[in-house]
Amino acid sequence: MRFVRRIHRLRTLGLGVGFLCVATTMAGLDASPALWVLLLLNGYAWPHLACQWALRSRSPFAAEYRNLLIDIGLAGFWVVAMRGNIMPSTVIIAMMCMNNIASGGVRLFLYGLVSALAGMLAGAALLGVRLAPQTSIAEALSCLPLLFLYTLVLGKSTYDIAKKLARQSREFEAISQRDGLTGLYNRRHFESLLKQVLDDCRRGGHGASLLLLDLDFFKHINDTHGHQVGDTVLRNFSRLLENHLRQEDIIARYGGEEFVIIINRVDEAGALALTRRIVERVRALQTVDNTLWGCTVSAGLVPYAAHLDDDYDWVRRADHAMYQSKNAGRNRLTLGR
Repeated sequence: MRFVRRIHRLRTLGLGVGFLCVATTMAGLDASPALWVLLLLNGYAWPHLACQWALRSRSPFAAEYRNLLIDIGLAGFWVVAMRGNIMPSTVIIAMMCMNNIASGGVRLFLYGLVSALAGMLAGAALLGVRLAPQTSIAEALSCLPLLFLYTLVLGKSTYDIAKKLARQSREFEAISQRDGLTGLYNRRHFESLLKQVLDDCRRGGHGASLLLLDLDFFKHINDTHGHQVGDTVLRNFSRLLENHLRQEDIIARYGGEEFVIIINRVDEAGALALTRRIVERVRALQTVDNTLWGCTVSAGLVPYAAHLDDDYDWVRRADHAMYQSKNAGRNRLTLGR
């Protein structure tokens, strides 16, 4: 429906200004009263009728495509009615073609050419074929408002659409990078960021550590209290991580109850201290409040080292360290290499 209303504005302007272009040419041809009535209806009634026709259709978008083909078909008719006058005929057909290709691409443009030819044939059958291709100064001047105003408005409309699409594309990209439940980065985007951090570490020599966290006894919470409580625990844990980590650190939900963090631009001692604070804070929540419903956390921390093969090797080592914490009784940190 937004498409229909946008085309309605363009059609109202284009046909309203185009009336001047065709009427100036028709005035010198001794046109019949019926032809003038048809021109008035086409210029000032058809835009609103077309809009209502499309809006009341089952498929407004498809109905508007039909209306666009009617537009250019009528333009073909007026080319014959103007006896092929070069300037106005070229302008109105070019404007219609430009509108069609902007609205529906090459396919609608080609269908439009067929519709224009059909309109010319209908005009030839009704009015006969009489050619007067010469364009006077007055007729040429009458085309200028259509050339200027319509192309200006169509260009502005196209720019607005492109700007909106660019904004939606950015929004979609941001959404596609995030986990829907926690709002943290998702695994796919995290893996691309980890590759960048690994490359930065190799080039710049600065420190970074990879931390893998797993919520202990989370399955028991889901089985006992239900998935809604489990989701609440995951969101609360996500907020805890965001509150206790720095802005330059990268946090992601790796899958299920596993979270992964790049502690960026810090040495091993700093990463260890930061991780211990997180483990201790989670441990404290067992007695302070119930936001994590008794969960603790098993952590595996692996600082960057030159012997790492690639980002998958880094994740594998952090995962191994985290499972060492699990096997040692949970609720602890293991430093891996």
